[in-house]
Amino acid sequence: MSSFIVQGWRRLLKSLFPILILISFFTVLLVDSFTPAIAQIPRQEIRGVWMTNNDFDTLKSRDKVQDAVSQLRRLNFNTIYPVVWNSGYVMYPSAIAQRAGIQPFVYKGSDGHDILADLINQAHRKGLLVIPWFEFGFMAPPTSELAMNYPDWFTQKRDGSQTSISAAGEVMWLNPFHPQVQQFITNLVLETVTQYDADGIQFDDHMSLPHEFGYDQYTVALYTKETKNPPPTNSQDAAWVKWRADKITAFMVQLNQAVKQRKPQAIFSVSPNYYDFA
Repeated sequence: MSSFIVQGWRRLLKSLFPILILISFFTVLLVDSFTPAIAQIPRQEIRGVWMTNNDFDTLKSRDKVQDAVSQLRRLNFNTIYPVVWNSGYVMYPSAIAQRAGIQPFVYKGSDGHDILADLINQAHRKGLLVIPWFEFGFMAPPTSELAMNYPDWFTQKRDGSQTSISAAGEVMWLNPFHPQVQQFITNLVLETVTQYDADGIQFDDHMSLPHEFGYDQYTVALYTKETKNPPPTNSQDAAWVKWRADKITAFMVQLNQAVKQRKPQAIFSVSPNYYDFA
């Protein structure tokens, strides 16, 4: 009896095998083409790609963005980090930047469209997260409108010089301890997460400060007031380093809280800089 039942099941499975294959095939097709309306879904790991405007014009073309997103989906990536802040400019139409007298840089696509909105729309249709990338952090070139219009927003070295050489060339550094600088950065970030259906914010390792900086008038006065001592001549003095690092950390905590109040599920990510530089 048992042998008869086993043979019967084998014949049944054999006859159903082609049907099962077809069901599996169409299931794969459906899953591959399925694109959730909301890309903010739990991820066990992030497989991301930076999308820059340096030497690439991909972001300006709807067709190139579509091709890029499709290729990333095929290659099993799930996150895109498009640049939205570098060289002292934003890459989208920003009321905050315009009120500050900073003209838009490369914020329009080849047909006049909103680059960031187009990328987010196309990426979300393919199920990819989009986390705008504040590449330059506190850096800005000395020739930028930001540096020329707001000289008091920038810090300096002990010898009075204000620039350093980076991978982006010669740059100045916004004073991360200055309340107006903190408010400006906060406003830009909140504008981005509010104006766009972004899945979070990514800060580059330039949300830090080279250890030689912090000797501007504002910071010197603040340090002296809080510690009853002037800043030491040694820029790597442990207490002086810790005081500045703690101030930047406190600002980033406040910025994180502000973002989460606007968008509780937003990813807030900061890339650290190496210890003997920042």
